[in-house]
Amino acid sequence: MDEKGYYQLLRELQAEFISMYKECGLFDFFSKGSYEVNGESRFQDSDCIAPKGKFFAPFEDALLMVH
Repeated sequence: MDEKGYYQLLRELQAEFISMYKECGLFDFFSKGSYEVNGESRFQDSDCIAPKGKFFAPFEDALLMVH
């Protein structure tokens, strides 16, 4: 496989993994972009997932208060 084909395969696999994580219901998906955390605007430069219902943004200190 050539380098271009290799990277295309990696992009396709990443898309499939993201789809699988979103559909299984066990994870929250956070797309890249700006988020407000503790009164501060932060930028996430890539998509990410987190355990369902634990975070409101893709940062370690963005914990949801669960009662």
